[in-house]
Amino acid sequence: MTSIIGLAGSLRRASASAGLLRAASSSLPQNSYMETLNIGNLPVFNKDLEVLGRAPESVRTFRQKLTSADAFLFSVPEHSFGISGPLMNALDWGVKRYGVGAENNVFAGKVMAVIGVGTTATPIHYARHLKDWAKAMDMKIVDKSIYVNKHSVSLNAFDKDGNLINEEIKEELEKLMKEITEIAQENRSFGRSTAAHEFAGTHQRFAMSF
Repeated sequence: MTSIIGLAGSLRRASASAGLLRAASSSLPQNSYMETLNIGNLPVFNKDLEVLGRAPESVRTFRQKLTSADAFLFSVPEHSFGISGPLMNALDWGVKRYGVGAENNVFAGKVMAVIGVGTTATPIHYARHLKDWAKAMDMKIVDKSIYVNKHSVSLNAFDKDGNLINEEIKEELEKLMKEITEIAQENRSFGRSTAAHEFAGTHQRFAMSF
């Protein structure tokens, strides 16, 4: 069974980023499962908390779940041309643990993919920042990505609660989740290496011209 962790870069209750993750979790192949983690309860990253042994339970639980995962699906919002603050804070807790060595990086050697939501095509740029980070963290990157313009009237992608209602995008998510699962299973079979690699794929854009 392949374990996938979903992380949304927005904390809004009706966040479309979180809505994409909910749709993804409903589009899984039978041999995988996905859990979306709450990053809103993590404190601001402070290395002193680790050094002094005072990391809260939320951080310890978060890291344990990341450690046991085979793959990660990041859902990025449109945010100041970079990775959003809440998501970057969560990534720091997953990497910058007190001590040295790859064993302190819970992302190393694991598979990741990116989906995104924005008002233009700009989530593509934010996703590139995240993929650059993932390469530095020695992750294995699924190149296929899905980016959605949530304000496209013709697309009608989300309802008022941030739930994905567009059937074509749901079909693309199903394909992506199948690909993530297959790559993660292959990765696990051959043993995780700490060499960053980008798997071939396509960028699926759902923008105003759709």
